Amino acid sequence: MKVSYVYIETNYDKSVFYTGVTSDIHKRHYQHQVGTYNGSSSKYHTKYLVWYDVFSPITEAIKFEKRLKRWRRS
Repeated sequence: MKVSYVYIETNYDKSVFYTGVTSDIHKRHYQHQVGTYNGSSSKYHTKYLVWYDVFSPITEAIKFEKRLKRWRRS
């Protein structure tokens, strides 16, 4: 079964956090680092991978990402 990743990237001063789901964590992290991943991640320069977790069905990864996005920073 194919694995999926839920990950969090941040910028240099940790003022912005980007949460996402991908099936290739290495490729996605590289896209963040060079700025080719469009959207808020390229706007806020989220280049530092601070956390990820592995999920087997992608539906579980998506559910967890949605729960994670509702969390408060504090």
